[in-house]
Order: sequence, then C-alpha cells, then structure tokens
Amino acid sequence: MKILSRYVFREILTSSFLATALATFVIFLKGIGKLFELLVHSAKGPAIIELFVLALPPILLLSIPFGVLVGILVGLGRLSSDNEIIAMRSGGVSARIVVAPVLVFASFAVLASGACAVWLNPLAIKAEYRIRNALAAAQVTASVEPRVFVENFTSDNTVLYVDDVISETGSVAHWKGVFIADLT
Repeated sequence: MKILSRYVFREILTSSFLATALATFVIFLKGIGKLFELLVHSAKGPAIIELFVLALPPILLLSIPFGVLVGILVGLGRLSSDNEIIAMRSGGVSARIVVAPVLVFASFAVLASGACAVWLNPLAIKAEYRIRNALAAAQVTASVEPRVFVENFTSDNTVLYVDDVISETGSVAHWKGVFIADLT
C-alpha cells in the first residue's frame, strides 16, 4: 500500500506544482507594472530585482491554495479518467488509502501557506517598504533647495519649505526644519 500512496502523492504533487507556478506567474504579472515604473524612474537594478523577489510571498498566499486545489482535482481526475480508481476499488483497496496521501499533501500545503502568511509575508512587506522609501528618498532629496518655497513638489496643491539640507556622502540628504502646507 505504500507504493500506491506514493503514486497518488506524486500524481498530485506534479499537477499542484505546475498549477501553483502558473497561478503565481499570472498574479505576478498583474502587479509588475508598478515595479517597471519604479525601475524606469530609479534605474537601480539590484533594488528592483530585490523588489521582484519580495513581491512573491504575498502572491504565494493566494497561489498555494489555488494550486493545491487544482492539483488535487487534476491528479485525482486523471486517476479516475484512466480507470485507475476503479482498478484499485476492484482490487480491494479502500478509499482511505487514496485519501491519506491527499490529506498529507494538503497538510503540507497548509503549513507552507501558513508560513508565508505568518512569517514570510510580514518580512517581505517590511523590506519592500524599506527599499521603496530609500529609492524615493534618493529621488526627492536631489532637487530640493534650502530656504526656498517649492510649489510644484507634488502634482497636487502642496507647498514644501526646507530650512536646511545636509548632504552626506551618498545620494541621501537630510532635511532640517521641514514645512509642508496643503493649499486645498
């Protein structure tokens, strides 16, 4: 019976892996526009590649359960269409033998999805905000002059005033005495 359980597990594993990879790719393509826009504006390749990788854990929260569902349906559907389920039943194999590898595989998928939700996703979001803020700070600090009211700082009705800009080595400068006014 171990051979039969491994066969069912392997059948579900391959189709689940392919379905998870396909779902991850499709969902990833939906949000890739913002990353390419950031790549064009910042032109820092390693940071953008890191953002691509950090975009995967939130996507895996959706694609792992979808991939497991599709994999189980496709795997058991293939066994049924090839009349292997009927052959097992006529050979005296209980349905519990077929259900056990499915439950083990689903348990592994729950653990993987839970690890993404509890551990990987918060770390990825934190790192993504850190990188995005560093890229934004590098873009913003380059064009602000001290003790000048900047009216076209953003596209809406805001005015920016910086009392002092302290430039350090690198691309990030520190602002002192910042005043932002909303004119709406």
